[in-house]
Amino acid sequence: MPRGILLSGPPGCGKTAFASALAASCKVPLIHGSYAAWHATGSGHQGDFLIAMSRAFAEAVSRAPPVLFIDEVDSFPNRETLTHRQREYSIQVVNALLAEIDGVAGREGVVILAACNHPGMLDPALVRSGRLERHIRIGRLDRPARARILRDCLGAELPDLGLEPVLIKTEGATGADVVRLVRDARGRARAAGRSLDAADLVAAPTETRSERHLRTVAVHEAGHAVAACVLRPGSVRAVSIRAAGEASGRLVGEIGRDCLIAADIADILVILLAGRAAELELLGVASVGAGGSDTSDLAHATLLATNSIVSLGLDPGGSLVWRGHQTTSSVTSVLAYSPAIEAQVRDMLDHALAAARNLVRQYLGAVERLSGLLLREGSVDGEMAQRLLGEN
Repeated sequence: MPRGILLSGPPGCGKTAFASALAASCKVPLIHGSYAAWHATGSGHQGDFLIAMSRAFAEAVSRAPPVLFIDEVDSFPNRETLTHRQREYSIQVVNALLAEIDGVAGREGVVILAACNHPGMLDPALVRSGRLERHIRIGRLDRPARARILRDCLGAELPDLGLEPVLIKTEGATGADVVRLVRDARGRARAAGRSLDAADLVAAPTETRSERHLRTVAVHEAGHAVAACVLRPGSVRAVSIRAAGEASGRLVGEIGRDCLIAADIADILVILLAGRAAELELLGVASVGAGGSDTSDLAHATLLATNSIVSLGLDPGGSLVWRGHQTTSSVTSVLAYSPAIEAQVRDMLDHALAAARNLVRQYLGAVERLSGLLLREGSVDGEMAQRLLGEN
């Protein structure tokens, strides 16, 4: 058996549910811990934190065989990128976690399972052989998976329901999104004093965003989708303007899996900036939608461009010096202290935006039709997006 397993994927994709299902399937205890839970014990002092973490590992050994689940393991800092005043505190915490993992690694029957949203932020020592050595990525759901979750959530209700309208509505959804959809549908039926009906499942949720906001999101996501359909035909599974968490909309697909050469990276940068380009071309001004958090378009584009120069051997200047693979937590420091690299990244992003605007102008009709369809339907599958492109 692997000594430890790392699960990664977007919020709501089922990492915690997998841990519970694994323990239930194996008929063993599930012992749950996390950085936040251990930090919240006692007074928040480091000693209390370490005692709580050690207690969880000791419980796992005493109750063997269990599944020891460490949630949100990316909350533990990467020691290589620490710069703040609590550096010594953080280093000791990570060292203690590594020691605990090593302490149970040889104990027969103790399965260590950790989950995170951002595997690139982890301390490299956590994922080396002998620790969290097997990495399993959990993506968004395909149609058969969504259908099974829907049917499971519905139970004996609506046994003859045709799921296709609901499956179209949930393109790009996570497992948590699907469960919430059924829960909200039941709530609507209960409020109306009747049993669940198929219409409850496809009813649009109450929209709190303004028409202007929705129009901007629709244009933005249509720009991404059209660029992806042009540059990576068949890569788009769905495009949606339904809000989910911090995201106002999303493109679902495999855009960068075969990113092997500089031309591939250039295409992906165009796709990432095509949402902003569509806003500029159709609305005349760009919104803040492309920026913001470390999951934003600008963050992804900046990180990809930087790594192509400093760690992937694709520096346009010809340098093959490896300067370390950057993460969202370290890239800003690299750019701040390396003006030459920042200038190269800026040039790459400026060129990508210009190319994205040219592409949007070329396929303006497809972008407009797709954005209109998104405003009406909320989401569109990849086949329809590709078909609209052919009508340009």
